[in-house]
Amino acid sequence: QALGILQEVKIYSQQYEEVTPNAYTFTALLSTIAQARLREGPELAQKLMEQNLLPREADDGNNAEYVYGYPTLIHFNAWLDVVAKAPLGPKALEAWRIYNRLVATLGVEGDSVTWNTILSAAANGFGHGPIKEKSLQIGRLAYTKLTGTTDDHESRAEEDEEAPILQPSSLTYLNMMKVLRKFGVMIPDERQCHLEWKSVVQNCLERGCLNNICFQYMQEHAPASCLPSEMTTTRSSNPPNSKLRSVRDLPAAWSRHATPERKPPFGHNLPTEQLFRGNKK
Repeated sequence: QALGILQEVKIYSQQYEEVTPNAYTFTALLSTIAQARLREGPELAQKLMEQNLLPREADDGNNAEYVYGYPTLIHFNAWLDVVAKAPLGPKALEAWRIYNRLVATLGVEGDSVTWNTILSAAANGFGHGPIKEKSLQIGRLAYTKLTGTTDDHESRAEEDEEAPILQPSSLTYLNMMKVLRKFGVMIPDERQCHLEWKSVVQNCLERGCLNNICFQYMQEHAPASCLPSEMTTTRSSNPPNSKLRSVRDLPAAWSRHATPERKPPFGHNLPTEQLFRGNKK
């Protein structure tokens, strides 16, 4: 329906210049496609970008033409979000392909939204063998980009004054834990996998990014030896199936920069076949 409206706007723009689609139009359309969580969403988003924003060869074959303006980082981040939310398996590979196109088109490495969205794609994808390995590799890279030391970020900013400062959020740590849970089996050394879990937990607490969602995920999936004593005491003292305690019962410093939890969208916990094909019994 949104793409149909775009076609009507294009028709009207031939008569009325003031209704010509602009950068905001395509940001809204990409966001709409992402929220729809369609299997064909990435294909629709790519078509939208290529037909309207990405450069085309001019008639003389020398200079690039832009149909409705130059694409921005916001457009590419919205495109990545479409991939991250689509019910596809190899999301990380598709997200990485788009990221490479982002770099080639804009000449920048992206911002915190870019890398968090790539990490989300890696965390929520699925597959076997090479897909698992690639998802783990891309997830690790995105996480490292976001959690680099302050010195790393300042050095990068000195080299490029316009380079954005990358900052992790609660979502960064939640998605990296998902990557380790789903694809950690691809790490041949069990001890190395354990160390990565411990590093993610410690970094989350040190940065003050622990919210209730991260806390619950740590309680349920992180190795007990990777958690601080405050959390392991909570885990052992609670009876089975009891409600986990809030981060308010833990040191305040662990959640000083935490992202507030948002209510999950409808169908968030439903099986994929029910969410996208209807609840058939």
